[in-house]
Amino acid sequence: MNLFWNNSKCWWSDLNTTRMAKNALKVSVNGDVCILVVGRRTITTANAYQKMLKPAQGVSSWNEFVRVYDTNFSAPKYSSLIGGTWNPVTGVGGDNKDLFGVCTTNEGVVVVGRHVANETTGAASGNAIPIVNVVPWGNAAPNGESAILLFYKPSTLANVTLENAVKNDIVVYPNPANSFIIISFSNQEIQNSKSKFSISDMLGRDIL
Repeated sequence: MNLFWNNSKCWWSDLNTTRMAKNALKVSVNGDVCILVVGRRTITTANAYQKMLKPAQGVSSWNEFVRVYDTNFSAPKYSSLIGGTWNPVTGVGGDNKDLFGVCTTNEGVVVVGRHVANETTGAASGNAIPIVNVVPWGNAAPNGESAILLFYKPSTLANVTLENAVKNDIVVYPNPANSFIIISFSNQEIQNSKSKFSISDMLGRDIL
């Protein structure tokens, strides 16, 4: 739930709130729900590339973050901050990104956005995102307003093993169905294998 406090003396909320912009939610082919959100004290998963500080470690900063849920929203599969490394004493340095798009692949999640620049000087605002494995045509440090292209590959978003395919890698839709169904295999190894299936009704009678 988002909480907003209307104060005519300021242009923004007095409360720490979590907000999501328009078009910042996507559903992948296997049903995972990906969101891009702005928050203050963000919950990050143990496998996060960039984790939120615990209260005893210092203050938080306004930050953008990416989160992926499974189809039943039982728990986040992945939640990581996307922001500059901020000062844990003052909270300064991290609130400097705008995120515009997200999608998942067979191995992870892709995020696009921009590093904000100072309107007066044109210099990149705040601190750079801590990143590794920079592609040859990219740069680790922003130069003014810079495009952001990130690829996270946590194991929780990768294809599971063949033995668990029926549980995790096969999606059947629409549900309920009337005249047709689509069976989708997100694991290429399963897709290329010989598989058997049967369809039965609610009474257990074989239909196909």
